[in-house]
Parts: sequence; structure tokens; C-alpha cells
Amino acid sequence: MEFRLNNELFVNEKLEEPLVSVLMPFYKGGKFIEYALISIMNQTFQNFEIVLVDNNATPESKEVVSRFSMLYPDKIRIYYEKNPGACYARNTGIKCCSGKYIALLDDDDYMYPDRLENQLKIMEESNDLTLVSCGMNFFESLSTPEKGSILRKNIMGAIGETRIKRDLLISKIYSLNPTHKKPDSFFFAVPSTWFFRKETAINIGLFDIRMNPHWADDLEFLTRLFEKGPFYMIPEPLAGFRNLSPSSGSYEYKASSEIDFKKARQDSKFLAIFFERYEGLNAETLTAFKKLFSFHLKMHGIELLEFYHSVSIGRILLWRAFLLDPLNFDNVKQVIKSRFPKFLLPKLFWFGRFSMKKLPEGIDRSIALDLFFFPPGKVPKN
Repeated sequence: MEFRLNNELFVNEKLEEPLVSVLMPFYKGGKFIEYALISIMNQTFQNFEIVLVDNNATPESKEVVSRFSMLYPDKIRIYYEKNPGACYARNTGIKCCSGKYIALLDDDDYMYPDRLENQLKIMEESNDLTLVSCGMNFFESLSTPEKGSILRKNIMGAIGETRIKRDLLISKIYSLNPTHKKPDSFFFAVPSTWFFRKETAINIGLFDIRMNPHWADDLEFLTRLFEKGPFYMIPEPLAGFRNLSPSSGSYEYKASSEIDFKKARQDSKFLAIFFERYEGLNAETLTAFKKLFSFHLKMHGIELLEFYHSVSIGRILLWRAFLLDPLNFDNVKQVIKSRFPKFLLPKLFWFGRFSMKKLPEGIDRSIALDLFFFPPGKVPKN
């Protein structure tokens, strides 16, 4: 067994060139990596390689991967990426993939046996498609694929009404581009359901490392991928998405409703980067962007009202949302509700009671003017 750093192959000899590369960065998936790898090996379509990217993984994760690489030396390649974060790890993996097509899978998720076969069939039949996704089942954190308790079945695309509305606003921007095919086919999907061409990913510049380490990096990538062609969603669950909670140990909570300024900042950065590609906007597209920015201001403003010490920041964000889209009745309603006495807000906004968590150090009301500033400035390159 070889072990070399700096993105060099450290396990197994060069494999015969496959048609599909399954790309899975790994960090702290631990025992769940085993289920992920077994689900890949059980695919009905077998002309694939598995490209694993060690992103400073835990010892437990390394042990699982090492064991499987010895069991399947004809399938598995392992690379190392020292820079932490999903953007760096996926970029390294994409560049190292040998297949014409790439299927993503996170190290704690898994795929059902006919995922690759079905996605490949559709992609090869439709040359204009840039992404084939699929439905997914949402499992409890510690469940196994065979015995797991399904929390939600066959989730198609974005999870939650808020994200669905966001996708519609993004689609509206594309609909104003007369050269785009099927602008209404845009949707967000969890990366563990993605299937796309390596060549297209390289051509659009891979994942934007300005979005590192995570949150909205996947959405930012999808917006550029979509500018090259339409998406397609297979209307059946071909992947399993694991809900990891604090009780699972060292894992981060997935699909959480916990308010975090990091998420607001990442969303703000995503919109600024998205806007960069549309300089010289016509009036209609500019209005569509205003609505998209307004939507995010409202979403994060309402979230911040749940924190007793950030109510003033939430109120400012809601006011700014109204100023960008004053004809939106819901914006008017939310601004009016937010101006009621503080003690009434939990009842008016349906969150039960205030969280008494304090603002992070260095954060004050000034952040309410920095987030989602419109029109945004350029986001510096890393």
C-alpha cells in the first residue's frame, strides 16, 4: 500500500478507465462510511470507480476506508486534500476522477442499487441535460439502510417550503434569459443525489472556494451548472439522506433549524457571487434579483426574531426586505408584526418562546446593514 500526500494517489494501482466515477470526500463519517461504500458496491451498474478524498479524516474514518480499499482494490482510489472544506475536497476529487460522469455521495449517506443505472440512462439519452438528480429518503441518524426508520419518503429537491420558494425566485431570473433552455427546470438537490458530466464541472470552474468551508457552496455550484443546460429529477428515491443530530456524537446537525450567523453570511456571499455574473442587467432581471435579496432578508430576519438579543437586527432585516420589494404583501405583514412589543413576538411568529442565547462576540446591529447589501460589491477571490 502506498501513501503520498499533496493530492497523490495513496492506495491501489491505476484502474481500468470507468464510465462513472462515484466521488465521496470523507472526514468524520466514521462507521457510516461502511454503509455508503457497501451501497456503491451493490449497484446494478458496475462500470464505475470510487474516488475517495481524505479531507483530514478521523482515525475511525481512515480505518474503514483502508479496510475497504483492500477488499476492492479494482474499484477504489484514495486521494488526500489538506485544505479543509467541501469545496476543496470535491474539487480535488473531480479533477482526479477518470469517468466521463460523476456521481456524488456524502460519507454518511447511501444510494439504492439502481441509482447509477437510472441516472446514467437518462443522462446519455439527453445530451442537453447538465444534472440528473433523484428523490431521496430521509432517515434517522443512527439507522442502517436495511433497518432504518424513514422520517420522510421520496423527498424531491429542496427540503422545506422556504427553500422551494427560493428555487422559484432563482428560476425567475433564468426565465428572463432568452437563451436558456427550460429555465423552470432549476431546483436545489442534496449533493448525494447529483449525477453530472466531469467535463461540464471543469468548464464552469468547479466549486467556488470563496464559499468554503460549507453552506450554500452546493447551491452556488448548481447555479453555474444550470447556466450550461437544464436539470432533470428522477421521481423516485434512489438515495438515502441521514439526519445527524448532536446525540449522534461528533457529527454536525443536518437539516437543522438552528439560527446561525455563519449561514446568513454564506447566503449573503452566495447572492453577491450570483449577482456578479449579471452585470449590465435589464430592468426586469434587476427587479428579480431585488425580490431574491428581499426574500433572504425576510427569511433571516424572521429567524433572528427568535433570539431575544437579536430582535433589533431581525427588525432591520425585515424593514430592508420591505424596501427592496414593497409591493409584496407578505413583506408588509412581517414588518408590521415585527413592530409589536417584544413580548408578543413569540406568539405572532409562532416560535413558542425566545432563545436567550447571546450574540456572538463581535456582532452588533451593524451586521443588519452588511448582510444582503444591494447592489452587492465584488466578493474577493481567495
